[in-house]
Amino acid sequence: MTSLNIRIIKPEREIARIDGASMLVGESVGGQFSILPDHTAYTTILRTAPMEVRVDKGRIHRFVICGGILRMNKNQVDVCAASGEIGRDIDVERAEAAMKRARERLDSGDERMDRSRAEHALKRAMVRLKVASFRHG
Repeated sequence: MTSLNIRIIKPEREIARIDGASMLVGESVGGQFSILPDHTAYTTILRTAPMEVRVDKGRIHRFVICGGILRMNKNQVDVCAASGEIGRDIDVERAEAAMKRARERLDSGDERMDRSRAEHALKRAMVRLKVASFRHG
C-alpha cells in the first residue's frame, strides 16, 4: 500500500520525520486541507493551526504549525514551518501564561502596542492549548 513520507522542519531543526503515514490534515490560508497517498503535487502557504498526521492502526501525531510552506510531490511531504512543536511536548502552563499576557496586551488600549503581534501571540497560544488538550481528553 502506498503511503506518505512526511518531514516537518523549522529553521533551527527538524521537528519530525514520519514514514508510512496514511493522511495529513492541516490548514492553509485557503482553509483546511487533507493529503492522502498519491495526491497530485501540491504547494500551499500554512496558517498558525494544528496539523495531524495519521499513521497505521489509527495513531495520530499532532503538531502546532505557526506559518510556513507545505510542498507535496510523489508522496513526499515537506513542511517548512516558521515555528512549530510536537503536541506532546507542549508546556500547558507556559501556553496559558502566554495567552493571558497576549489578552492583557490587547485589552490594555496601549497605542504603542503592536496589535498584529499580540493577536498572533494569542492565536499561537490558543492553538498550542487546543493541540495539548488532545493529550488529556
